[in-house]
Amino acid sequence: MDTYLAGTYFLPKKDGGEGQDPQTSTIENSIRVYRERVEGTVRHGYANTFKRTRVWEQVGQACDVAINENVIVVVYGRPGIGKSRCLIEYALQKMRTAPITVLCSRNITPRFFVQKLAKELHIERQWTIPDLEEAVAEQLTRYPRPLFIDQANFLHERSLGTVCHLWELARIPIVLLGTKALFELFTKSKLTEEVRDQLGVRCCPTTFPRMRPPSGLKHPYPKCTGELSL
Repeated sequence: MDTYLAGTYFLPKKDGGEGQDPQTSTIENSIRVYRERVEGTVRHGYANTFKRTRVWEQVGQACDVAINENVIVVVYGRPGIGKSRCLIEYALQKMRTAPITVLCSRNITPRFFVQKLAKELHIERQWTIPDLEEAVAEQLTRYPRPLFIDQANFLHERSLGTVCHLWELARIPIVLLGTKALFELFTKSKLTEEVRDQLGVRCCPTTFPRMRPPSGLKHPYPKCTGELSL
């Protein structure tokens, strides 16, 4: 890089340069890629486009609860209000340890879900689901990382059981993000019942209504049983 900046990278060796061939050298492409990665969003006007909305405040508060208390937090709301973007921004702006992030789709199966978790932890084994759960839990116990699961309303009930099992073994912060269907399944499933009993009010579902909450509401998180009061 020093010789390139000095103008001697492509200079013939007889003239005191390195004599690199411009036709085969990749240095300029490498520099271009690096500059796009570092300053591309600034140069093209895309930087600082994230707006701190009320959804951001509530998602941030929910994540704070999960991380500070090492609990499971269920965050739900209508599609398209920015929950996923807020979760990404929280990881970028407020976290020193990168979370394990899983984006679920309609086609996700219990086996694929636990395989995806294992892959994120570099566990490349074709084991059964229970064996993979134990391996993931052991890795998270040794090297704790928060778990963020987006569009978790697409998870099978058995996958929610996996999430609860991992929490019981590793006691890591877990954020489940999705629609109201996620909250209803989590609070009614037999597979999450034992964990719900342990968490009590620390399992904090929250929602994003159109109207602001009553001025007398001091805490944004109601109990995990029953309907929300927001």
